[in-house]
Amino acid sequence: MLYDSFETEISREDLVTVFSNVSKPPFLLGGWAVYLTVNKDYKDTNGRNYHGSKDVDLGFHFSGKESRDELVNSALNQSTAALEKIGFGSSGYRMIQQRHRETRKILTLKEAKNTNSYDMFDLCVDFIVDRIPPNIHDVLNIAPVDEVLLEPVFTRDEYVKIEEFGIEILPKPDLLLATKLVSLPGRNAEHKKCKDMADIYAVLRYSGTRLDDPRSGALRVVPREIIRNLESIITDADYVAAAIDADAAEMRNVITAIMQK
Repeated sequence: MLYDSFETEISREDLVTVFSNVSKPPFLLGGWAVYLTVNKDYKDTNGRNYHGSKDVDLGFHFSGKESRDELVNSALNQSTAALEKIGFGSSGYRMIQQRHRETRKILTLKEAKNTNSYDMFDLCVDFIVDRIPPNIHDVLNIAPVDEVLLEPVFTRDEYVKIEEFGIEILPKPDLLLATKLVSLPGRNAEHKKCKDMADIYAVLRYSGTRLDDPRSGALRVVPREIIRNLESIITDADYVAAAIDADAAEMRNVITAIMQK
């Protein structure tokens, strides 16, 4: 297990709260998007659910020309407001809610300062946009990161519809895979790297869509050097560590196959 089950349970509860309070829903990325993409086939094959995530990644669309009023009324601003109501605070490109590990109680800033770090855990919501409006930092109390790969979700309807956790759309599996392939080389934290590898394998193996073809969306939009360089940054030990409920050799075969396309 990458995360304690109670951490992923609380993360899922907060995910439902966010989507139920936002009138213009964003789309879901990251580990929870992978969960919803692969879980049916994964459960049919393995007899259990795919593992959840602790962090929540939310994606938003901007043209880059939004007025101040449009930013104030945006789904991103609505989402941050919904999170503030349930105890999240802004921190750069993400919002964080601190919980007591034993009681699971939401901690105020003062309570967190008086609590030992090993008695707390953080729940994080990360904000990603396809394009950052120039004036966004003058209006919103958040500094989202940008990922241009996400733009087709909105501009070319590269999404799938879903009704779970109050979520309406997910990126198509090939775009979800692309975001994971791009993020992996920059992972410094070992558990983040392992999670990305597990998710890449799961999307390739259990999404119900063939994604190992060079003509597929992921392998078309991700620079070839990024995919080929994965072999140099993933070790045998990484495959063993990332093989959650999977065979490390099979994971290696599935992931290395796309590097050779």
